[in-house]
Formats: sequence, C-alpha cells, structure tokens
Amino acid sequence: TTTSEASDFYWTPYWDKRMLGVLRYETDSDKLRFRADLFGGISKSDGRGGFALDDENYSGPGESSFRNVYDQDTAWEAIWGFGGLYSYAITDWLTVSLEYDILAMRSYIDHMVLLYLLCHF
Repeated sequence: TTTSEASDFYWTPYWDKRMLGVLRYETDSDKLRFRADLFGGISKSDGRGGFALDDENYSGPGESSFRNVYDQDTAWEAIWGFGGLYSYAITDWLTVSLEYDILAMRSYIDHMVLLYLLCHF
C-alpha cells in the first residue's frame, strides 16, 4: 500500500519526502542487544492538491488553516530525532524487546514505539 495512489484504507493530503542521516551506536552479546540512533536531515511535503472541502460535511474557522497545511508545497526544512532498541534474551527461546523512533518534523512528531515478545522455536 502506498500514499502515492488512491486507497480505500486511508487518504493523505500530501506526500512527505525525507533525507536522513543516522549516527548509530550498537552493541550485541549473547543475551543483550542495544542500539541508539540519532537522526538528522531535511524534509518537505508536496501538497496533493485537487481536493475540495465539502461545505455540507465541513464548516468552521479551521478551513483556511486546513488548506494551508495540506494543499501547499513546503520548502525543505531541518528535522531531527532519536531512536533505539533494547532486546534481552530471557531464555534460549524467548526474547523481550523495546524499539522506538521519534522524529521531530516541522509541525508534528512522527513516532513509533514497539514492545514485543519474540518466541524462537
């Protein structure tokens, strides 16, 4: 699935382009795996355009700000973030992991946090 094409699952009003560099520290042992990342780069959004707000379904003072955010192209702007992974092997067949990425964009925070158990068999 891609936001570059129409989808029945979601709709996005813009394409987001990112160029990132990563500074990474990583260590790995029999039971423990650790990774820390620092991200830096640039990002821009290209407005999808061609959509209209339906006055019957949407009204209010936020219409102009909605168009300002989603119906226009933006210039390249600096972005930064951090992420990492902490994984511990409880037994030979069971591992618990915490993984996260946090990226500060121009007007929002893009984030992902995963906590999971992995069973090896």
